[in-house]
Amino acid sequence: QGLARFLNAHPDALLIDVREACEHALGTPRLHGRAAYSLPLSRLPEHAAWLCRETRPLVFFCRSGNRSAQAARIAHELGHGQVRHLGGGLALLAS
Repeated sequence: QGLARFLNAHPDALLIDVREACEHALGTPRLHGRAAYSLPLSRLPEHAAWLCRETRPLVFFCRSGNRSAQAARIAHELGHGQVRHLGGGLALLAS
């Protein structure tokens, strides 16, 4: 419910799936009808410049919430001011 409220309040928010490519290949989730951009956590450093320039709110997610929390912390440390992550990850949505 919190994610739905956030996405409704921030229609420009970018959903970022930080699962690895092999996990992402098993299925591309749509969260509340929205597609996600795939950016594995292991490749996040390669995209640091983009994360610094991006102005839209970012919502990171993964399977359990651990990697998305790391990604959110990294983006915040890079200076992005509007960073969230899906606590509990996709596993929480499946239950």
